[in-house]
Amino acid sequence: MLLKEIKDETRAIPEQDFKVIDEIFADIDAYTSDISLIRENPRFYLDDAQLRVKVAEALDRLP
Repeated sequence: MLLKEIKDETRAIPEQDFKVIDEIFADIDAYTSDISLIRENPRFYLDDAQLRVKVAEALDRLP
């Protein structure tokens, strides 16, 4: 739902907010439940708990 809302938004999103939203989508792209991928590249892949923390931290930066 959030992705559709972002794509359908007609108002300009402030650059700082856009960067936070973009970061959230990048973190979602890095999510995996495959532990072997996480072990292989822990600096890129995120597990469920890590994703929740990163998204919560990012959302705290939005107005």
